[in-house]
Amino acid sequence: MIYRLTLCDSPPSRRTAAGRWLGLLLALATLPAWPDIQPAGCAGADFVKPVAIATAGVADGEGVPDIMNLQQAFSRRLGYHLGTTGRYHPELVPAVHGGPVAASDLWRRDDIPFLVVPRLEQLNPTSSQTHFDFMPHRSEKRSVGLHLDIFDGTGPHALEPVSITRQSNMVGYYPQRVDALESSFWESDYGQIMDLVARHGAQEIDRQLRCLPLIGRVLRVNGQHLTVGLGSRHGLQIGSGLLLVRHGAGIPLLGRGYEAAHIEHSLGYASVVNLGPQTATLLYTGAHRIEVGDRVRAGQ
Repeated sequence: MIYRLTLCDSPPSRRTAAGRWLGLLLALATLPAWPDIQPAGCAGADFVKPVAIATAGVADGEGVPDIMNLQQAFSRRLGYHLGTTGRYHPELVPAVHGGPVAASDLWRRDDIPFLVVPRLEQLNPTSSQTHFDFMPHRSEKRSVGLHLDIFDGTGPHALEPVSITRQSNMVGYYPQRVDALESSFWESDYGQIMDLVARHGAQEIDRQLRCLPLIGRVLRVNGQHLTVGLGSRHGLQIGSGLLLVRHGAGIPLLGRGYEAAHIEHSLGYASVVNLGPQTATLLYTGAHRIEVGDRVRAGQ
C-alpha cells in the first residue's frame, strides 16, 4: 500500500507561507498511525502460506461453564478471518504444548511452517453465576482477552506475541448451556465481540507473516528436475523462481529444548516448469547436488 500526500492550495494570489504549512500539517494528521502503514512492495505477500492454528486454550481458573465449545469455535473463527486475506491456508490442529518444539514437529511431519497458538483470557462475567443470554436484559458485561503465540517451525523460533482485550456490551441470565459452534452464537452480543477479537487477531498474524517467504521442501530428485511440495494453490506459476537452501545443523542454546540457530547454505535458483495444485517440478541447472529434504523459498 502506497500513501500519497496531496496538498490543495488556494490560488497563487492568496497563498501564504503560513497557509501552506497549515495545509501540510493537516494532511500529515490524516495519515494512519505508523504501525498500520504496510510496505509498498512485499514479495512474500504474493504467495499463499500454510498456517496451523491450535485449538484455543483457556487460561487456568477462567473456565466458562455456560458456553460449550468456545475454544474450538474461536480457533475456527480465527482461521476463517485469516483465510479471507487470500494469503494463507489455515488448518486447525489440536491444542499443543511446547511452543517451538511443537512448531518444529509440525513442520517436519506436515510441511506446515507456521503455528499459531491462541489462548483466551478474562472470560468470566462480573458475576460468577451469570450465564450467557442471546436476548440481554441486564447490564453485566463479559470481557474477552486473547493472547497469541506465533512460531516459525522452520527455525524454530517465536515471533512477536500479541495480546488483545475487548468487552461485550451486556450479558444477562440464561438458564441453558449455549453451544458456540452454532451459527447463532456469532449473531449474539458476546459472539460479535469474540468475532471482533478474532478479526483483530487475524490482522496481527497477517502483519507478522505476510512478508515472510513461502517455504517448502524437495520431495524427489530426477537429474536436473526437482519435485517440491508447493504448487498452484500456494501461488506458484510457470516460470516462478525459487531459491534452494540446505539447512545445516542446529546450535542448541543452554536451557532450551530446541535448536535455536541454524546455518544455511544457498544452492542457487530453480524455475517452475510444470505445475500441479500441491506440487511443482523445477528445473535446476546449478552446480550443487540437490538432495531430498533441501528447502525451497519463494518471495524472498
